[in-house]
Amino acid sequence: ITGDQGQVGIYSANYRIAVMMTLFIQMFRYAFEPFLFAVSGDRKAPETYARVMKYFVITGLLVFLLTKLYIDFFKVILLRKTEFWEGLNVVPIVLMANLFLGIYYNLSVWYKVRDLTRYAAIMATIGALVTIVLNWTLVPRIGYMGSAWATLACYSVMMLISWLWGRKVYPIPYETKRIGLWMVFAVILYLISFFFRMDNLWVRLIMNTGLLLVFILLVGYSERAMLTPLLKECENGSGGNYIIEKPFYNVLYSSLFFFTLLYRLTGIALQHESKHCQPLQTRVTLLQHRIIGRNGSTGQFG
Repeated sequence: ITGDQGQVGIYSANYRIAVMMTLFIQMFRYAFEPFLFAVSGDRKAPETYARVMKYFVITGLLVFLLTKLYIDFFKVILLRKTEFWEGLNVVPIVLMANLFLGIYYNLSVWYKVRDLTRYAAIMATIGALVTIVLNWTLVPRIGYMGSAWATLACYSVMMLISWLWGRKVYPIPYETKRIGLWMVFAVILYLISFFFRMDNLWVRLIMNTGLLLVFILLVGYSERAMLTPLLKECENGSGGNYIIEKPFYNVLYSSLFFFTLLYRLTGIALQHESKHCQPLQTRVTLLQHRIIGRNGSTGQFG
């Protein structure tokens, strides 16, 4: 596919694959917003926010690896025209960009708790300027890849600024080094899959499944103190109603099991961190209507 419209078509089509990360982030965000304010008055709230950040990043990296390691399936399902497959290289960049956006949402605790939402507008403006400048610079040179890198740079800058400002206004003891190591490890696994790509599809899938299992097993072993109580609560069936009502859960479960499982674990994690909080069913019901009723509106910089 050639020409400007063709380039836009390739980018837009491949961006669709990143919807799995976007969906996970939005599901987490709608669960996290009421939780954020519910625990804000607790003296251990900063430690709670830090643990939730780690839950989020680890799960987000799992989404990243699942999407990229099984791209051979997703490209057939989501990209019907083989002409679009030439743009698959944008997918890992866009996935990581959206993960950084999700981290930015997690970092929003400081300006929401301190009622300093004007800083969100400042960061959004800076991010928009970064996007405009890089698109203007890179797109004429490297086409749609320039737009992908501009998106990654935009969300990276916003994430970094929010983290730096938040440290001064509302210090939260994020496990920055540990989170960074998990991110590097996930990227290394992806690069192994990329540079040692097997021609045979089934051999490639077996290899990628092995890489995914390495990540899951290492995370499970290293974070067993964190994961064990959460998995026990999941096994016992507790925590589900804390985040979503059963009808909505059933719809998601029947249509997309993977994401409902992630969402359920997120709900259990949040409940595990805040057993003293009052039920949030009323607010969650309103959020449920927002999820179903808002047609494509994400409110990214809110």
